[in-house]
Amino acid sequence: MGLPFVLLNGAFIKHEPKPPYAKSRGLVLLDFFHYNNVELFLNNYDFLGIEPFTLLIFSDQAAISEIRWDGLTTHFKSLDATSAHIWSSATLYSSEIVKAREEAFYSFIESKNSILAKDLIEFHHFDGIDSPLTAIKMLPNNGTQTLSVTCISRTGTMAMMNYANLADKTEHTFELICH
Repeated sequence: MGLPFVLLNGAFIKHEPKPPYAKSRGLVLLDFFHYNNVELFLNNYDFLGIEPFTLLIFSDQAAISEIRWDGLTTHFKSLDATSAHIWSSATLYSSEIVKAREEAFYSFIESKNSILAKDLIEFHHFDGIDSPLTAIKMLPNNGTQTLSVTCISRTGTMAMMNYANLADKTEHTFELICH
C-alpha cells in the first residue's frame, strides 16, 4: 500500500477565497510524488498561488506529517501515528466548533479501553443531537452534509478499508495489501 493521504480545505481558520489560483489543491497530492520525502517536498515545492489547505501524510514509520499552507507560509508538524488525532476542515467550522469536536473526540477516546475500527466508525456517525456543535456527522444544513465515512485499519501487512455511503445507506469493506 502506498502512503495514505488526507487533504482538507483550509489551514487554521476560514480564509477568504481569492481565485484564480495557480493550481488546484488536489494537484498538490500528485506533485508530492515527484519528491523522495516530506522534507524535500517542503523545502522545494512552490506553494504560492495555491488556496490554503491541510495535508496529512501517513508514513510507514508510525508518523503523520501534517503540512498546513495558509496562503503565505507552510507549517509542518510530525505527529505520532500511534496516538489518536482529529482534524476538521477550517473552511467548514469555526475555531469554537473545532475545539468542541476535539473535546468530544478525546472524551470518546478516553471512554474506551481500546479503540477498534468499528468504534471510530461509530464515532463518525455521531450526529450531535444533544449538541450540534459536537456533531461529527453533519446533517443537511445550508446544503452541506456528511455523505460518507471511510475508515482504514492496518495490522502488519494487511489493512481493511470500510466505506459507508450515508446517502444510499450502503457499506463496503475492502481488503488492502500493504508493502
